[in-house]
Amino acid sequence: MKKATLLKIVNFAIALLFVVLMTTALGSSLLPPVAYDVHRYGGYLFGALILAHIALNWGWVKSALTKKKKPSGAPSTPRG
Repeated sequence: MKKATLLKIVNFAIALLFVVLMTTALGSSLLPPVAYDVHRYGGYLFGALILAHIALNWGWVKSALTKKKKPSGAPSTPRG
């Protein structure tokens, strides 16, 4: 499976789980007790998907963290 396709699946699952987790958190007094288990295990899965998302984007993360910043006021192109 291509990385881009896998990332789309992971991102969709993260968004879906976010909605489920927010629903079970905000509506906990209105939902049956099984909602606590859904919230707990959904949270574990959410965390795992976040780690997968970071792993799939690791090249971008690494380049963003190691990019050297230009001093403010420095020209964007060399003069010659």
